[in-house]
Amino acid sequence: MKNEETVVLFPNLAARLKENGFQALQSKDFSKALAYFDQMRAHDMHDERTEFGAVVCLMETEEWKEARARCKELLADQHTFDVNVLDMYMSILVHLNDYTGISQMAKQINEYPLQEEQRKKLESLVLFAQKMQQEPPKSMNHEFKTIFAGTDIVAQLQALQTLKQQGTVYAFPFLKTFLSDAHKHPYVKTAVLHLLKEHEVEEEVTVSKYGLSERVVPFHLLEVSEMPFTKAVLQELDNRLSQENPTLLEAISAYWLQLQTLVFPLSLQPNDPKLWAVALEMIGNDRFAMHEADTGYEEENAVFQQLLEEAQHMLLRIETEGFLPL
Repeated sequence: MKNEETVVLFPNLAARLKENGFQALQSKDFSKALAYFDQMRAHDMHDERTEFGAVVCLMETEEWKEARARCKELLADQHTFDVNVLDMYMSILVHLNDYTGISQMAKQINEYPLQEEQRKKLESLVLFAQKMQQEPPKSMNHEFKTIFAGTDIVAQLQALQTLKQQGTVYAFPFLKTFLSDAHKHPYVKTAVLHLLKEHEVEEEVTVSKYGLSERVVPFHLLEVSEMPFTKAVLQELDNRLSQENPTLLEAISAYWLQLQTLVFPLSLQPNDPKLWAVALEMIGNDRFAMHEADTGYEEENAVFQQLLEEAQHMLLRIETEGFLPL
């Protein structure tokens, strides 16, 4: 009996995997290319070039944390220094707002054989990162608190942009209060949640919109277009209208995504994609003077008719309260 499993590899496997990986990379099929490079890594057949290709694939598929880990490893292990690897690593840190990581690179600048122009570029980036780590002055914190306690939507969106540029969420306590206040604007709340998600905030927050309330963890939230309920309603609309009225389908699909952005990250109830698809179709028919929507249910189904009326009212409420004033 064999005490351990023996893996038999095909001849020239490394060469074939590398060739297939770079062909897929050249064709911009990044997931496929990464699979080839990862096979090489799993069998200890990888080299600096394939690992560089793997990091490119991870960046293109937005696996930023894994890209950071693999690129850091590549930077440490490369036999001959390649400034492209360093540039790529710094780009990943910037994308992740990892200013701590960038600052740490300050200690290693002198270890790399950089040209003067490259060194100045890196030093400038490190200084910027150190500045971003500084807590805003108390006057600015007070200003944020005042802005988010008020009702000026434009000022609130501008304040969020400032926070994003700073790469910090020091105003997070104000944002938590803002999210839980049922009277604050739903569009701005969506923008706040996106900011917290970008900064990988894993603290649970309460979000109140349209009479609904839910506790969520910003970092774990899906994008609106990826939410199962959003996709289910779009699929139902496609089933109903793709052949009969593609123009209406395009219009109300875009309208649905806009509304879902406003109600994000909450879920409309009841969780019946067909109900909401019919309600959307009826609103679309109303506005574009199209044919009357076929509900697919018997007219005497009074319960469904009542739910349909309530769904239309809810969609119009989301629009009225959530669209930004011109």
